Amino acid sequence: MSRTLRTLAAAAAALLLATACNSASTGGTSAKPGAADGTVRGVTADTVKVGGIVSMTSASGYSKKDTDLGAKARYDRANAEGGVNGRRIEYLGAEDDGQDPARNLAAARKLVQQDQVFAVAPMSSVTFAGADFLDSQAVPTVGWGTLPSFCGPKHLYGFNGCLVPTPGGTLNQTWPEGLATILGGAEGRSVALIAGDNDAGKFGIRTFTQGFKAAGFELAYVYSADTLVTRSRR
Repeated sequence: MSRTLRTLAAAAAALLLATACNSASTGGTSAKPGAADGTVRGVTADTVKVGGIVSMTSASGYSKKDTDLGAKARYDRANAEGGVNGRRIEYLGAEDDGQDPARNLAAARKLVQQDQVFAVAPMSSVTFAGADFLDSQAVPTVGWGTLPSFCGPKHLYGFNGCLVPTPGGTLNQTWPEGLATILGGAEGRSVALIAGDNDAGKFGIRTFTQGFKAAGFELAYVYSADTLVTRSRR
């Protein structure tokens, strides 16, 4: 993830925290946000507790650890500017899921049940097995919207929208249409799509092929790791 995108992700998370703090009580608690007694888990009179889930290690050597560093820098900046509604963001750092679904779910449970965080931000991984648990616990979760889990659940937010919906869902056209606007139109312009040879990459190839075609681009090259998916014109 580029430095700019990491900053945007962390900024979106910081803005999300502002909304939650408006009605928070003065005492920390294990209750969900909006509990009957008016308390909010992870929120005190002075702090808002946040943690992340990031694939900082993987079997292939791929790492997203810079996402954790970017989030910490953005939260530090927010705190230096006075925090959120007078509350300091207490960032616990990111749990490493190793791109493993079981570890992703375990990280989500640890952050909520043991660390008592208010929110999970960032969530940056190619797997999101903890999605249902976080949504069921009403934990605001912000991440890169390249997984179907970010499309629909009430408490999960893709800061860049819903990029890969489940079949029958609506595809966010931000990237293709935004690129067309910057270039002065898509007519006569071609795009190459390259993704990793994993479930997220293959799903992304399918959805973005549709998105760029719908925006008017020609798909000159579409490639998933070592397997050529297609090489075609519109």
